[in-house]
Amino acid sequence: MLYHGTTQLNARRIEKDGFHVPMLDILNVERNKRNWNKSIGSLGYGLYTFENDPQLAYEFASKFDPKNPVVFELPNIIPEKNLLDLTDPDTNLLFRKFCEDERNSKHGERIYDHVRHRGKVKSYAGVMTELFIIFLKKKYKITTLGVKRWTETDLPGVRYGVGANGIEVTVRNAQLINMGKINILRREDIYGS
Repeated sequence: MLYHGTTQLNARRIEKDGFHVPMLDILNVERNKRNWNKSIGSLGYGLYTFENDPQLAYEFASKFDPKNPVVFELPNIIPEKNLLDLTDPDTNLLFRKFCEDERNSKHGERIYDHVRHRGKVKSYAGVMTELFIIFLKKKYKITTLGVKRWTETDLPGVRYGVGANGIEVTVRNAQLINMGKINILRREDIYGS
């Protein structure tokens, strides 16, 4: 299962209108030489979820809505052939080699200047993830509908500190999400009463 944590206000909007999956053509940012104010996470653009861990989704949502966070429970909706699984050692090695290539890393740096959000390292990782997705599409004709990887989270009160998180999965296409198969979880559903 996948779990997306959000505020009560956003949850109402999602229930009414469905999920919005933020996407951006990363190459368009560079071509137009304009800044993009939407922060990019380490998995690139998409709807961020936690795999098999509703507590992490709840804790994330609690940062923005400490009183009434909401967690949406979604089935695993990304076909395996369309999932960029960076928890897989072979796939991760291919991604690392792509990132270590000087031409690719320089390209990533140029784009990073337009999408960085408070200088976060994860923004650069997200740029490289987006470039890798473009590479997979061009070279192997693979359409990536989701990205999966182990992630880190900011530590409270530490400016550049991060701690281990869980496995996160992005959903890159809202049409994959069937609202009829979504469950809404509250604190008591996750932790008991």
